[in-house]
Amino acid sequence: MAEPPVETLERWEAGGAVWRLSRRSEDEAVVDLLSCTGELMGQVRSSDPALLAYVDRRPSSEVG
Repeated sequence: MAEPPVETLERWEAGGAVWRLSRRSEDEAVVDLLSCTGELMGQVRSSDPALLAYVDRRPSSEVG
């Protein structure tokens, strides 16, 4: 079973890396997973309502 996308972002941030919203449509979000040096390492793409609400409140791990 795949990890929920919000948990992926939280785990990524807890590891010292950065995530940042790349694109947000009405029904989908694409979040870039960046290394601590800013290199793109991967993406999370999901229409999970929990993720959409999460990135609406906090579009980057750099935002408190």
